[in-house]
Amino acid sequence: MLKREIYGLITAAGLGKRFGALTKRTNKCLLHVEGKPLVVYIVEKFKKVGIKDIYVTSGYQNAVVEKYLKSSTKVIYNPFYRVSGILGSFWEARHAMAGKAFLFTTSDHFFHPSVLQNLLKKHGDIKRSGFKLAKQN
Repeated sequence: MLKREIYGLITAAGLGKRFGALTKRTNKCLLHVEGKPLVVYIVEKFKKVGIKDIYVTSGYQNAVVEKYLKSSTKVIYNPFYRVSGILGSFWEARHAMAGKAFLFTTSDHFFHPSVLQNLLKKHGDIKRSGFKLAKQN
């Protein structure tokens, strides 16, 4: 499991226009793949690797997203989702993530659980690999 606590951040506020008619009435994070919403797969994968505290930024279809996720995540509403894009979601999550190590993904990424496991194994190597961690004061 994890050596230190890592939080999860999933952005799911957008309109999902690239999905066309599929997202006309449904947030893209709630599109079903083999009977389950995409975002539920991500939450399950986060939990499987030891990420317990998961935040989801929501905007479009917020009430429906909250209904699906309120028991397993903390939903943060992005009231600017129509005009701000993903940066608005980060802005709305800034207080929840301040000073915390977190793993981020968008709600429409579908990936194998080993991707998360490998990322978390590399956590200690972030500085040596040339990446710099940003810290909010």
